[in-house]
Amino acid sequence: MEQIAQSESEVSRCNGELGDIRENQLRLKREMDGLRDELFAREEEEAIIVDDAHVVTDGENRQTDSEAKRAWDARAKHLKQVR
Repeated sequence: MEQIAQSESEVSRCNGELGDIRENQLRLKREMDGLRDELFAREEEEAIIVDDAHVVTDGENRQTDSEAKRAWDARAKHLKQVR
């Protein structure tokens, strides 16, 4: 009987400790969620800026092409011919 009473008291103590652990786990999860939200919060609204130098045209304004672009196009044309 004494062993049963001792075991029941040990089980009650363990259940209490498990409850404390669960509460601590939930508290830490809330803290981590708060830190995540703070870390990844957007400070201001993002705006998309269109850079006219990168706008694709249908062959218009070919004079704006750089030397590198013309060389790239020439190489692509050459490779198509080799096929």
